[in-house]
Amino acid sequence: MEFIQFLAIEIALPLGIVALLHFKIGNYPQPLPLEGNRLKGIWGTLVIWALLVIVSTTMIIFSDFAEKMADPTPGILLQFILITAVPYILVPVLYLRFVKKWTLKDFGFRKPVPNSRAVIVFAVIVFAISGALPLLNSDFTPLPVLMLIFALWQPAFIEEFFFRGIIQGRLERVIGQNKAWIYGGILFGLVHVFTNFFVVGFDLVPGIIQLIMQIMSGWIFGILYMKTRSLYPGMFAHFLTNSVLASIITMIF
Repeated sequence: MEFIQFLAIEIALPLGIVALLHFKIGNYPQPLPLEGNRLKGIWGTLVIWALLVIVSTTMIIFSDFAEKMADPTPGILLQFILITAVPYILVPVLYLRFVKKWTLKDFGFRKPVPNSRAVIVFAVIVFAISGALPLLNSDFTPLPVLMLIFALWQPAFIEEFFFRGIIQGRLERVIGQNKAWIYGGILFGLVHVFTNFFVVGFDLVPGIIQLIMQIMSGWIFGILYMKTRSLYPGMFAHFLTNSVLASIITMIF
C-alpha cells in the first residue's frame, strides 16, 4: 500500500500536472521555423549538452566541490559559478550568437506572450507547493542565506537558461515544437544521473524514480517555457523549489 501511495504521489501526480499543462492550460504559440539541416542541428545540440555533462562530471570526480557545497563559503560558490559558466553559458552563447545569429529574444529574454497568465500561475503554484513541502518534515533545516542567494544562480538562472533557452530552443528549430519539450525534459533529467547515483548515493530503484521525477519536472518547465516564450516565469518557479520557499517561510515566520 505504501509503495502504491508513493507511486501515486511521486509519479502519477507529476504526470497528471504535465498532462494538464500540455492539454488544458494555455495555448502553444506559433511554432518556430525549422532549420534546413535538421540532423546537423540535432548533433550540434547534443554536443552542447554533452559538454555540460563532461565538465560537470569531471568537476565532481576530480574536485571536492560536492563536499564543500554542503557548507560553502562565498569563495567556493564564486568558483562554482565561474566553472559552470563555461559549459552553461559561454560556449553555447558564443556559438548561437555568432553562428546562428540569435538575439536576446531567441534565448528567451522577453516578456511572456499574451494570454499566458493561466499557465504561469498554475506552474508557479505547483512549484511553490513543492518548495514548501519540506515544512511538513519535522527534521527540516532551512537553507542558509548564502545558499538562498546562490539559488538565484543555480538552479533558477543557469538551468532555465541552458535547458529551456538553449537546448529546448535549439530542439524546436530542428525537430519541431511538439517534440522539443519532451526530449528537452529527458536531457534535463539525464544530466542529473551522475549526481543521483554517485553524489547523493541513491540505490538503483530510488535513483530511477528520482530520474523519472526529474524528467517530468523538465517537462513542466519545458511546457511553461514553450507556452510563454519567456525564461522569466520558469526562473521564478525554479527558484521556489529545492526547499527554497520552505526556508524563506521559516525565516519570515
